[in-house]
Amino acid sequence: MNDELQVRELLATAAELPDEVRPPVASLLQRSRRRRARRTRLVTATAAVAVVAAAGLPAAIHAAETAPYRPGGGRALAGLFGPLPASTGPAATMIAGFRWSRLPPSPLGGRSQPIVAWTGRELLELAEIRNGATIESGAAFSPATGRWHLIAGTGQRNIGFTNAVSVWTGRQLFVTDGQVQSCAIVGSAAARCGPQAGLYDPAANRWTQTRLPAAMEGLDLTAAIWTGRDVILAGANSSRGRLGVAAYDPATGRWRMITPVLPAGHPVEDLAMTATASRLFLWSMWTRVHTSSAGPGGQSGVDVLSLDADGIWRDVTGRWPQRVTVTAPLFTGTAILVPPGQVWCGNLCSPPYTSFPGYFADPVTLARTGIPAGPLGNLDPAFVWTGRAVIAVNEDASVGTGSSHLTVGPGDMALFDPGTRRWQRLPTPPGYPRLSAVLPVWAGTELLAITARGQLLALHG
Repeated sequence: MNDELQVRELLATAAELPDEVRPPVASLLQRSRRRRARRTRLVTATAAVAVVAAAGLPAAIHAAETAPYRPGGGRALAGLFGPLPASTGPAATMIAGFRWSRLPPSPLGGRSQPIVAWTGRELLELAEIRNGATIESGAAFSPATGRWHLIAGTGQRNIGFTNAVSVWTGRQLFVTDGQVQSCAIVGSAAARCGPQAGLYDPAANRWTQTRLPAAMEGLDLTAAIWTGRDVILAGANSSRGRLGVAAYDPATGRWRMITPVLPAGHPVEDLAMTATASRLFLWSMWTRVHTSSAGPGGQSGVDVLSLDADGIWRDVTGRWPQRVTVTAPLFTGTAILVPPGQVWCGNLCSPPYTSFPGYFADPVTLARTGIPAGPLGNLDPAFVWTGRAVIAVNEDASVGTGSSHLTVGPGDMALFDPGTRRWQRLPTPPGYPRLSAVLPVWAGTELLAITARGQLLALHG
């Protein structure tokens, strides 16, 4: 296990500790939760808008690196964007009348930080850590049959699930944590000793794998999204201010680097990403520290870059808020939904806990339409998009107070109707169970949630 993987394990462990733990563990707790939630939301959001099969894939996936992409060079990125299916779902008025039911528990039992994704037919769960031990396994649940079944293992210890990013492509689940798990187990072949990504095909119940481009090694992978044709993988090395963005075409098994050039003096510390029908957006949260005669100081902000089908990255920051984090933005089919954020000042300060409401952004102009604070108030809830409405989920394990001065508990939820611009509380999961370290998943007509003990719950009509 390398040093970075050990640090990630410590962060994962810190995330399981009680909220009352004092610094410095509390800072690790907050950072781990933020990143874990961000990655999970990307899986959930992409599954909601990409539930149809993409173009046919070859039986085996092969990896091949091409020459680095030169940002701004004008070279068209043929095939980067493909059709994304329309996101549909029941009306908010229908969801308001939903109720909770207990479904069969996961055969994986209680797990820490499982990966979950909706395929359009099944709920996939991948898990690696159980009671502190590494046990790599997976299972699938079919709402049609009401049954779970175990799925094939990766067969390769070089595909890790811990703190991984993942995205559903319409046919396969792409998963990677960017780490070298153990070359000794998979042999000495050079093609299998670098960081790998795994692709699981539910129809064949089979895993294939591809090696990540060399330029992505050493980065903390933060986002994986699906454009309709390519998986876009992004990561950063905050200590060096280094960014990496790569595109993977499952149909050809080929990678290409598409990393943009960041504005001068704006080294990336964190990032977020989403794709619309014809544009890729990347938010680079940066920090610059300097020392002067007055003492140490610095600056921080948020750069917004877009990549169009013409293959040119453009700086479209404009009036985008510079002091607010951007976490797990997603394309709803007509707008970019940005969940609530917190104060962004990078490593320059320890800001007070402040929640800024979420909003919809126009995919062409980035003009923002605010979403009013709801019943969960200043608890910085996570958002799940249902196709026609927003479900806000309190991820905090503690009990707080929302803007309506009502007590808000773990797993409490609220519903926002974009048509009426009104919020209302949803039923609380029975027994106030502690949900696993992932968001509930919207499964087309119902919300599926897994508790920390492996119990599956459904909010449905």
